[in-house]
Amino acid sequence: MVNKHVTVGELIEILTQPRDTTMNTNVIFYFLQGYDLESMEIESVFHFDESPTVKNVSPTGGNRVEITLKRIGTDEGGNSADDDVGVSIL
Repeated sequence: MVNKHVTVGELIEILTQPRDTTMNTNVIFYFLQGYDLESMEIESVFHFDESPTVKNVSPTGGNRVEITLKRIGTDEGGNSADDDVGVSIL
């Protein structure tokens, strides 16, 4: 699958194939880089209802859902304990 954008309906269709997939089936997200898969978890989900005349909204205008993923075991910014994020405590 190479889609940059999918609709909620398309995502549901993808997730419910084959048809006997139940609503309590586990979904695991992965990030692929250099042939290595890294498990991800949902950090946040935002729902937006915007006018199609507003710039930088979904390609079709109107409503959109944004899902942010982060590495498992990281903080809300996606940083692990040993990441140098440029913050110092005096």
